[in-house]
Amino acid sequence: MRLPAGNLKTNLIKILMCAGTVLLCGCADKANSESAVVTNKYSGATGMEQTAVIEYSMPKVTPNILTDFCGYESTGSKRGVIVSEFVPDSFELIDRQTGETVYEGGTVTKSVGYADFSDFTTPGTYYIKCENIGRSYDFEIKDGLYEELLCGALEESYDRCESGEASYDEVVTLFTAYEWYPEYFADADENQVPDVLDATSKYMAYMENADTDEENSVYKAAVLAQFGYLYQNYDKNYATSCLKLAGAYFAKSQTISHQDAESFYALTQLYRASGKYSYREQLKNYGDFFINNSTYLEKDYYLYGAMAYMTTRQKVDVNVCKVLMSDIKARGEEVSDHHMDMISPVTAKNSGPEEILKRTRDMIFANFVLPSYQYNMTLEEMMHYLGGINPDAKCYYDEEDHSDYILLLVQLANAKTMEQ
Repeated sequence: MRLPAGNLKTNLIKILMCAGTVLLCGCADKANSESAVVTNKYSGATGMEQTAVIEYSMPKVTPNILTDFCGYESTGSKRGVIVSEFVPDSFELIDRQTGETVYEGGTVTKSVGYADFSDFTTPGTYYIKCENIGRSYDFEIKDGLYEELLCGALEESYDRCESGEASYDEVVTLFTAYEWYPEYFADADENQVPDVLDATSKYMAYMENADTDEENSVYKAAVLAQFGYLYQNYDKNYATSCLKLAGAYFAKSQTISHQDAESFYALTQLYRASGKYSYREQLKNYGDFFINNSTYLEKDYYLYGAMAYMTTRQKVDVNVCKVLMSDIKARGEEVSDHHMDMISPVTAKNSGPEEILKRTRDMIFANFVLPSYQYNMTLEEMMHYLGGINPDAKCYYDEEDHSDYILLLVQLANAKTMEQ
């Protein structure tokens, strides 16, 4: 480096000042890249010398102890999950109101730590605390938790049905849950008709008046046929008119002959309700498709149709029923065997809550076909994952359409009833 003429000391000072400036800039850049930042309203602003203000953002903070935001049933399994490199030997369950320790227990370490307080059954609001780890968020222990959640989800769906805003999927879910577990569907106004059928009868009126293209015709046929089947004990004339209209919509949907999940579901409902030979013959065409082809299980309407076909009193192909039954059971076993990989509170392998709900649906059908205590436990663990025991400590239940949970909640409520 060639120095200008002048005092040597002055030149050295200038060199050192330049080098210091470079070093400080390098340190600042490194610090900025390695530290987490807090977003502020001045980001992008500049000072008098046009030097950018550094932008900071806070790292996401999650508790070291995960619990279910939806709560826990007072009876049955109740666990918190400790996600820390150091898992203490014990934990405390603290009453939120009094601050008193109401239960103490030892932790169990597998891939993560578990704080099991299943023995504690007193309803209330609590949190879990571990020495040197911290505490969980608050959660509730309740009697009849799943029934309470179910009632809330049903009320939301009834409102959407009565305003004509419900989706076909939502209505089919309501019908299926009601068919399987009618004891959980009240008649609040005591008019001798379950509230679910009152609400969906209003939906039928909206649906009949809506414009219909060929694509929607098959959905209308399926929903009207199932409603007619369920409503015949309350108003046979209206049920019969719904069934006739369902037949007309189905014929419209089949102007070009094709086979798909929605058509299969509509056919099973029409055949179950009417027993017509023409529908039975069309159902036979699906027989070869189901054999050695379990991919159909990915389509919910094939599953709904399979259940209607297997439970109808009409004449059916026994071999097809055996294939359907075997595939549904096998899928349930598969999900049960591998569910912990999907819902690990640390390394969950899934594509989001939609996939978990889809797999609970597989389990629900298998559990209805062949009730199992193990399946009930698996479903409850999956519900806890969706409720907050997940890597993001997020309550997916609060973010989703609750109608997607109706089948899960009614089956869990029924399982708790059966345990008592």
